[in-house]
Amino acid sequence: MKILLWAVLAVSVVANAATNLLMPGGAGQITLQLVTGLVAVGSVAGLVAVRRQRA
Repeated sequence: MKILLWAVLAVSVVANAATNLLMPGGAGQITLQLVTGLVAVGSVAGLVAVRRQRA
């Protein structure tokens, strides 16, 4: 579970960076950044929950 959450976090960060570099702007870029940002936040929250559960 922990490895999956780290992988999701890494992919969302890379996808967010790619949208900044490859898309010129507009609603599509904002939407993708919002989605990848929410996925990153969810992944971090999951990692924190797993850490607290094991502590």
